[in-house]
Amino acid sequence: MNEAARDLLKRLGDEGPRLFSGWNAAIFDAYVRTVLPAIAANLSADDPRTFAGIAVMVQQGVGEGHLRGNPSSLPRHFLEWCLCDWLPAALPRQLESERLPMLARIWNLAEGLLREPGWVNAYVMARIGELREDGRPEEFLVEVLRPLLEPAPPVRWEPPYHVTTLSLRASDEDFLPGEMQLATPSVLVVADRRRPVRLGIHLRPGGRSAVLGTFAPTDPIPEEPSTIAVEWADGIARIGPEAVPMPFLAMPYRWSIVPSGYVVACALDSQKLWIVEAAA
Repeated sequence: MNEAARDLLKRLGDEGPRLFSGWNAAIFDAYVRTVLPAIAANLSADDPRTFAGIAVMVQQGVGEGHLRGNPSSLPRHFLEWCLCDWLPAALPRQLESERLPMLARIWNLAEGLLREPGWVNAYVMARIGELREDGRPEEFLVEVLRPLLEPAPPVRWEPPYHVTTLSLRASDEDFLPGEMQLATPSVLVVADRRRPVRLGIHLRPGGRSAVLGTFAPTDPIPEEPSTIAVEWADGIARIGPEAVPMPFLAMPYRWSIVPSGYVVACALDSQKLWIVEAAA
């Protein structure tokens, strides 16, 4: 870094305690030693405005408590990942006139994600590798989050019904599924019946449902009246007039009717979920 950049970083570090009550000088210094030199090395010497924008972003991130971990550790959320992994390579690909607006958009996106429930951030980070160096963060986040948050489309409760099972043991080897509630139209939160642990399940068509990870307590979405009745007997789920065989599930311990076209059940002695998917 040149002398002007070093002077800027010293000034920002000196200002930190005056501007932010939660200032952490050690974290700021760690970014000054590692992340900011890497970004400066990739920028042209005649682009001090972009470097200043990044430096101010780091100062604000530290001051507001968003940047709390060592930058050499695995990023925990979108802002840390952008600063430490994505921006050093992505910034030089942008026209100089577009760099500062992009930094502003990243900051706004990151702050928005930090206000969301923790599971949203966890899901974004699980797919963050899909954001290419030449990609747009806004488009990436829309693509990733739309299936989770958008309203459920109308569903036909008609055969053929497709039954799959989803083991929760890989996510938590002691997990025994119990009560269920919807967090979004396609995210079902399943509680462990013995411990205060909850897992989020992304219900996806084509037998592609997957565990999103551990969920903190969250308010359920308002339940819609079910348009279909479900009855159980001797390994059969009767969904309306249709009898759907449920392999190795004689009688469920708990079940949930999801308006987007799923019936999800668990057994008393199993770590699996049985997921019945209605015809598309």
